[in-house]
Amino acid sequence: MELNRYSPLIRVALLFTNFFLIIAALYQLKPASRSLFIELVGSEQLPYVWIATALVLGAIISIYYRMVARFSRLRLVMGTVLLLIVLLMLFRLLLAEPTQLSAFAFYIFVDMLSVILVE
Repeated sequence: MELNRYSPLIRVALLFTNFFLIIAALYQLKPASRSLFIELVGSEQLPYVWIATALVLGAIISIYYRMVARFSRLRLVMGTVLLLIVLLMLFRLLLAEPTQLSAFAFYIFVDMLSVILVE
């Protein structure tokens, strides 16, 4: 069997698996970040974390836009994914004993993760 003949099918399967794993991770992370934030910081602070998320995302998107011009798409995506993996591991250590600041930062991180990975 020739690999080139099945190449589009393999690519579709890999892309579907990638998207499925991203969505599955988000379904685990979003409720965790929301409940942690509400428990430690309180629901009355939600508007402030939404504003902070918008500001951080604006900064990240402008940096990402500049990087797209310099690097290949594959390198940029792989680098982004590796950075997000490292940050998730750091949050795992930080959230062993969560504080208000770590809950605030984790909420923003999960919102950024959902925008960056899905896009």
